[in-house]
Amino acid sequence: MLWQPLCSATATSAVDSPLPSLDGSKTMAPTPGSRERLRRTEVVQVYVAPSAQIREAGEMSFPKTLAGFCKIAVPAGVSREVSIPIRGSELSWYDTRVAQWRLDAGKYACWVGRSSSQIDAELKIEVAEGDDTDMGH
Repeated sequence: MLWQPLCSATATSAVDSPLPSLDGSKTMAPTPGSRERLRRTEVVQVYVAPSAQIREAGEMSFPKTLAGFCKIAVPAGVSREVSIPIRGSELSWYDTRVAQWRLDAGKYACWVGRSSSQIDAELKIEVAEGDDTDMGH
């Protein structure tokens, strides 16, 4: 079974206020008469925290890594929803003690935003025991 949780986000383009709201939407009001000529490209990114087992094994890891993204064109005043699949390979790590890739069961923190420093929302996903197929390695 392919393990692919989806992270969804909504992007709305506009002009005056580029900061997204906590629910992942980006809402801005275009100036009068500019609706047709305003078009923005948004990149929605999903970051994941590493497995806690990595630290327990004495290995180093980054606090979060890019697991997926979607670049979309969003006309001014319009919202678009995107779904970004997260494959098991994005959460797996190479265990040097047993010389193989592994995907640990448990909860993983995920962050959705426009960059690693502009996070709009945080959520948790759970990997069930045995969900280690199609890790792509």
